[in-house]
Amino acid sequence: MAGVSNETHFLCGGTLIHKRFVLTAAHCIKDQGKLFVRLGAYNLSLHVVEYSISNAVFHREYSYETGQNDIGLLQLPLDIVFTGQIYPICIDLSPTAKREVENANTFDAYGWGETRTARLSQILQRVTLDHYDRSRCNRIARSPLTLNQICAGSLNRDTCRGDSGGPLIRKVNYNGTRHLTQVGMVSYGLRSCSGLGVYTDVTSYADWIEEKIESLFPEYSSPTPAIVNTVSIRPPLETDDFGAENFGGARLLFEPCGTSLSTRIRNGENAEPETAAWMARIHYESHFICGGTVIHKRFVLTAAQCLIDRQEGNLFVKLGEYDIRLPAQEYSVRKKIIHNGFDLRKMNDDIGLLQLSRDIEFSWHLFPICIILNPEVRSKVESAYTFDAYGWGRTNTSRTSNLLQKVTLDRYDRNLCNTILLVYLRSSQICAGSNVGDPCDGDSGGPLTKKVIVNGIQRYTQFGITSKYHGIAVFTDVTSYVDWIMEQVREFQTMIFFP
Repeated sequence: MAGVSNETHFLCGGTLIHKRFVLTAAHCIKDQGKLFVRLGAYNLSLHVVEYSISNAVFHREYSYETGQNDIGLLQLPLDIVFTGQIYPICIDLSPTAKREVENANTFDAYGWGETRTARLSQILQRVTLDHYDRSRCNRIARSPLTLNQICAGSLNRDTCRGDSGGPLIRKVNYNGTRHLTQVGMVSYGLRSCSGLGVYTDVTSYADWIEEKIESLFPEYSSPTPAIVNTVSIRPPLETDDFGAENFGGARLLFEPCGTSLSTRIRNGENAEPETAAWMARIHYESHFICGGTVIHKRFVLTAAQCLIDRQEGNLFVKLGEYDIRLPAQEYSVRKKIIHNGFDLRKMNDDIGLLQLSRDIEFSWHLFPICIILNPEVRSKVESAYTFDAYGWGRTNTSRTSNLLQKVTLDRYDRNLCNTILLVYLRSSQICAGSNVGDPCDGDSGGPLTKKVIVNGIQRYTQFGITSKYHGIAVFTDVTSYVDWIMEQVREFQTMIFFP
């Protein structure tokens, strides 16, 4: 993402598409004087890399009156130094790209524009929009939409002032990997920002983009039809099945695991009841304190912070709960186990186990989540783009939820999180977040999960434990602690599955 400003104030969003060029809307840069772009910004209030603009060009047929051909390029005087936080988004140059856009159902838009508080956001925001027929936008359009424009919106979400020039994005498969690819750009919408907007179709201008870059920067040479830059937004790569081809011989902590009567989860706040099969609610005395996960017939995995200074005799867990108002199986705790490296102040090694007093009675509605023991799975966490987090913690109403909640989070670059949170995250920690939801009080100890194909079966698999949250959440990377988990389970001398 790029933030475009003039000498006095922030103007628009934009996207880095080349080591010398930022793509934005024509109306953002026409007659604006001296321009600057900020790169690598998640929080605009923090120090980021800023570049002056050596040249600003926009489509010669751009018309403010009609809103058509609303596309422009900003040329930088120096090559951008790509880092873990600064690298280009993909632009698909293939002839089929336009058809893919026409067939798309949804897009994601990003920007720092006005929010419900009517102020520009300091934190980069994301909204998922539905793809509408162009005729739907014609009633609010400056002129009838052309094939070079996209109509998109949502019943209760929209882009707004300040989001102009920002991207409309889709994930595109290319050579077996998924890339975040820009297909559109915020152009204009209703002043009320009430759910309907017009977007420039970037795929319609691929030739224009190439021609301008080649003329302004002769060193540029385009790759053969595909994607301009094979470096995608964070994280770099994710295969459709998250490395499923490498999990054919996976070792699991306990079998069977992670399989449900239904493999589908609703795209909403409430998780489906079957996903509660491996969730645990940890109580101390009469109070709910944390989430956890069933990983074995005698063990629940959670965060160390949930167990510190709490007596085993007063701890118990409830299992198989989706709606906490309904009866659930209750198990007392025989032993609590806290990682000996746990640091309450830094939240390092924030992982713990509860050994239950009796075997869990597994059923179709109560079974363990998968923990993959293979060492190579740890490297795959760094290539994941999204995870799902679960819990009964506080919601937007500031009350704990009666129904199990799910939120999909983007994995963020660890160095970026260090800058934003002013902490040092270790390789055994995962940083993730979203503008639409985050873990909150009561979610600590709950899982960060992903559905992966393991040994030919699609399974819910745990990769993290909710540790701390400050708008952006930090999770303990479970794959970094599989040896420690195995050591504790082995001490119990029960039947576990090894090769």
